[in-house]
Amino acid sequence: MKKRSAGNKIQINADNLKDYALLQFAEGFSKFAAIAPKWGALAFLAYQLRYAITELAGKETLALIKAGVSYEMGRGSGGWFNVACLLLCVLGVGYGLFQRWMRSRQIQMDTEHFKRLERLIDKKRSSSNLTSKGKTNPSDK
Repeated sequence: MKKRSAGNKIQINADNLKDYALLQFAEGFSKFAAIAPKWGALAFLAYQLRYAITELAGKETLALIKAGVSYEMGRGSGGWFNVACLLLCVLGVGYGLFQRWMRSRQIQMDTEHFKRLERLIDKKRSSSNLTSKGKTNPSDK
């Protein structure tokens, strides 16, 4: 369908022009279909907000909004619930720290391998100047 010429320009054969146009249409439609729900929902919310604004315009309102968690567990004071929540939080933070350590270790192991592969493709390629742990070079800050 497409051929590259010596000047690196794309040439399209006349026979395949309809196929190419259909492909371009499909690509444009899929991009539109990907963003339409997000913008449609935002437009709908803005439209609905109009009703709330017109209803409250020029009126004095008082709103009391309360949010809370009730965990009355019968006879107990719920102390075990607090301990379980604290334990869950500590385990979550520990898991996050462990994942960060593992990711740093993996980056450290892969750094030299990636540099070698990049230089095989392009000998003049410069490095991104990240540290071996994948962090920003202190001289770049």
